[in-house]
Amino acid sequence: MSDQNKSGGLIDRRGLIKTGAALGAASLLYPPKPSWGASETPIKIGMVDSTTGNFAVLGQSAIKGAQFAAAELNKKGGILSRPVQVLVEDDAGSPGTGVDKASRLLDQSQVDFFTGTTNSAVSLSISQFAAAHNKLFVCSGGHVDKLTGPACNWATFRTCSTTWIMTSGNSGTLVEKFGKKWYFLTTDYAFGHSEQDDYTKQVTALGGTIVGGALVPVGTPDFSSYLIQARAAKPDVLCLLLAGDDQINAMKQITQFGINKDMHIAGALFELEQIAALP
Repeated sequence: MSDQNKSGGLIDRRGLIKTGAALGAASLLYPPKPSWGASETPIKIGMVDSTTGNFAVLGQSAIKGAQFAAAELNKKGGILSRPVQVLVEDDAGSPGTGVDKASRLLDQSQVDFFTGTTNSAVSLSISQFAAAHNKLFVCSGGHVDKLTGPACNWATFRTCSTTWIMTSGNSGTLVEKFGKKWYFLTTDYAFGHSEQDDYTKQVTALGGTIVGGALVPVGTPDFSSYLIQARAAKPDVLCLLLAGDDQINAMKQITQFGINKDMHIAGALFELEQIAALP
């Protein structure tokens, strides 16, 4: 299911599917020609994602997936006999930076549409930018519900799951097998808020109780104070609603503190890249 690239991280099968979905769909609609001339205008895909910062471990994998998909399409003649180019800009996990980079891709490279974004807050910003500039945005990594819910617009499509889909997929099993008293460690931005809201609705509907929780700033290196508070609450389930390096650091320290011996550790999204980064 996955290959480990020693010099550049991990590319997982799901990442290839998510980031290549829009490209692959287009190739199925039109039969490719075996080659193109030098004068053929390329289809330019502007990919805004994280190559630095807290979300880089995920963003870099998504970028490799998009580049792989483009290479595979180009081997088969591209799309409508036009070569596909993936032009990458680093959003550094910041909505403001993401919009600046999208603007650069549009103004300087004249991209045809946008894809990418791992941070859901960036996804929401790029969605609005794309709609305002009459460009399509195919989101490959922003899971927040409202992207294709209350904040949905004509320009935005999504190839990844929503937080409601992820949380509803395991909330019943977790309550049944692990217990009804839950504590959240939640990343303090759109993705974490959406996950916590969804889990809270589902767990309480199943007869569970939320005994506490904490909002964790993005880029937190030390989780000791949060884990001490979680242990004091004595939950059945410690639910990690984190992302990127935060998830990795939290899981390492949970093991170091022996928290996993006192309670069950759960969550909606544990990426292969994060698991691969653990000792």
